Amino acid sequence: MHQPANTSPFSLYLGPCAPGPGGDWRIDLKLAGETVVSAEPELGLLFRCAEKLFESNSWEQGVTLAERIGFESPLHHALVYCMAVEKAAGAVVPQETETVRGALCEAERIGSHLGALHNAAAAAGHPASPVIPGWRAGLDSLFQLWGNPAGFGIMTPGGLRAADGDVLHAAKRFCESLRPGLAEIRRIFLNDPLFCAALRGAGALTAETARRAGLSGVNLRCAGETDDVRSSGGYGGYAAARFAPLAGERGGQGCALERFSLRVKEIEQSVSLIESACQAADSGRIKKPVPVFAVPAGEGYAVCEAPRGRLACYVKSGGGSYPLRVHFTPPSLSAAFACGAVLPGCDFEQAVMAAVSLDVSASEADR
Repeated sequence: MHQPANTSPFSLYLGPCAPGPGGDWRIDLKLAGETVVSAEPELGLLFRCAEKLFESNSWEQGVTLAERIGFESPLHHALVYCMAVEKAAGAVVPQETETVRGALCEAERIGSHLGALHNAAAAAGHPASPVIPGWRAGLDSLFQLWGNPAGFGIMTPGGLRAADGDVLHAAKRFCESLRPGLAEIRRIFLNDPLFCAALRGAGALTAETARRAGLSGVNLRCAGETDDVRSSGGYGGYAAARFAPLAGERGGQGCALERFSLRVKEIEQSVSLIESACQAADSGRIKKPVPVFAVPAGEGYAVCEAPRGRLACYVKSGGGSYPLRVHFTPPSLSAAFACGAVLPGCDFEQAVMAAVSLDVSASEADR
């Protein structure tokens, strides 16, 4: 005699070792059959008490701690920390240095978005990997001017550390190594019917729901919003480049496919921004940074547009060489908890792709 299938809700953990939501966090899924009924993210597996360590280190040493909080985008974490310290200290960074800072951050944005595409390919079982021949070598040669190919130790309060060479010349070579592969990335990941079918409709999110969930960056702009700190933040030389944020179709679905489509477009835009910075700056030789050894009593707050969204930093000074308080507000924290709004209603297969499309960094969310 045929027995009806049991469709009562049951629990299933996605992560922390799943190919979708990478990193040390997991999602507690409640499913009825193949359909996700609810999703609850669980952080706390990687908590490092990182922000407390700032209070026993000098303002300059805090740059290293900021880089370790978000080691997948160390330049942006170091930048927003330096900007907050500079505001508290009243330091003014030269415009040319700001332009070079922006170019370096755009290079990091390219690497971050390529990593997100790689994770999506792994989760979907796609045979291709979005590695443009020569892009990694070009990025390494750019950061190697500071003796560190990973991008650490570049930012400092008051400017940039001295580089062993012309930074903008190296950035221009980096763009030249990228240009030939951009069309191939678009062909493989946006024109492949199987890959697009796995992403289309997964984790659809309206702009209103995305704002309620606290999302920012690509996860918000894919639904048609144009919120981007680069267009109004007054840093990185973006105003001189006449930067205009990219966004998905207004009123669109904001699904996983649109999120990855927007990341591909932002890779192309970042290449253009780096080339524009190379033309705008007189020289890529780094000027000596404005020294910031002691910060007067007060507070500083800064925000920047990191690869994953809006990244903010707050610092409080008691007038000495050490901060009293440092706090980061990372975009991945909101993106992780947005799973509760994104995943319900998805099939389990779609839930994996929807989770990876949010591009959560466990290290910056669970600091």
